Amino acid sequence: MTPLHLRHPIHTLSGRQLLSSGAALTKETLDQLILSNKTMPEPSFSVMDHGSTKRDLLDFIHQPPYNAIFSDPERIRD
Repeated sequence: MTPLHLRHPIHTLSGRQLLSSGAALTKETLDQLILSNKTMPEPSFSVMDHGSTKRDLLDFIHQPPYNAIFSDPERIRD
């Protein structure tokens, strides 16, 4: 199977380049990428704290048919 080659470089949220443009995505490349990050953990960010994500999701689950699926208020924390 022909490996996939990146059209654009891949960067972390802090701007560190992980893979360059043209890099081949192979099992070996991904294994090296995983091993290279063992010593430098990246900061984590909660998607729920970004913009209106939490409010949008809560509005969505209160509309049919999801309001029936998520009808137990004990299982939904606002």
